[in-house]
Amino acid sequence: MNIFLLWLLISIPIAYFVWNFYWKYYVLPNVEIEVDSIKASLALGETTSITVHLRNRSWAPAPYVKCKMKLPEGIRLKGSDEATAIKQNQCEVNVSIMGKQEVRLTIPIEGIQRGVHVISDATMIMTNGLSFKTHVVFLSVNSKIVVHPRRIKSSTEQLIRTQQIGALSLPKRNYAVSQDWITIRPYEIGDSVRDIAWYLSARRDEAYILQRSVAILAKTIVIINLQTDDVVWKVNTRLAERIYEVSYQVLETLLRAEMTIEVMTNAHEVEVSQTAKQQRKLISQRTFQGPVTKKSIRQVGHWLGQLSVHAKYSFDQMKIKLPKWSTVSVVVITAFSQPMDEKWTKQLRKQGCMVEFIHVGENA
Repeated sequence: MNIFLLWLLISIPIAYFVWNFYWKYYVLPNVEIEVDSIKASLALGETTSITVHLRNRSWAPAPYVKCKMKLPEGIRLKGSDEATAIKQNQCEVNVSIMGKQEVRLTIPIEGIQRGVHVISDATMIMTNGLSFKTHVVFLSVNSKIVVHPRRIKSSTEQLIRTQQIGALSLPKRNYAVSQDWITIRPYEIGDSVRDIAWYLSARRDEAYILQRSVAILAKTIVIINLQTDDVVWKVNTRLAERIYEVSYQVLETLLRAEMTIEVMTNAHEVEVSQTAKQQRKLISQRTFQGPVTKKSIRQVGHWLGQLSVHAKYSFDQMKIKLPKWSTVSVVVITAFSQPMDEKWTKQLRKQGCMVEFIHVGENA
């Protein structure tokens, strides 16, 4: 009996030491986390869920695991309000993971601010079940969620419509009439099939193209100017957000008119690197094709949600980089006017373009 007690007294510390050693070097490094979102693109105020995957790749259990994540400012836990502001961006879960097991946890969230928001880090606090000592591990998550701009009120939408943006002021029809055309020329490969007409000539059934007059514009260029002050790098966040809200509604309005829209801006897209620590600046240019659908609206909102609140270069520098257009409709959304804008506008109109300016203020 004494030998058994002696063996027990010796084996318990040895087992305790072996377990701590094995758990520290073989279990702790094999507990992983992955976070993904059901929707990577959210409208403002829209709710979705993030799924937290906790995996234990070792054979031994992880009896106590506390996972803590800080949500970015643009998203919060669903149901949070100002009274719970301290906890609304803190996500914390407690689980026990057996060997070779994966635990999935679903957490509801909602988008509250436009922009690119990244859940970048997670903190794992673990104990092995036999010791009171806690082990803290910092892991990289890198889960990106884009929140769209706010959809402005119907009264503002009506104001935009009454400004007769570009070709919206023209009657909508799916066919041409005689006064729409100013000349004809032989058909060339790549011409729109819609403009083909059969022209009576010495050679029968010869394909010709009806050339559109300046009054009929098939394409609209939307320029979003993020420069809000004489000093290019000076940022007015509230005004920039307002510009994106108006741009969102303008693009939706043009898509409803079944137009092809090319959008250009001197803002840059925020692209998150694999380390979630670096951001790359890009010149932003996109093309959207009507008619309007839920998919096209989400594409517009997703793209606008990725743009920064400051201009990469001035509007004057941007105008130098713009191509030489003719017979297109140009819509400029801006909060900052310069004397050179009038000269630039006259030049575009001489080239056969229709030019409209939408001036944006901070008030909704």
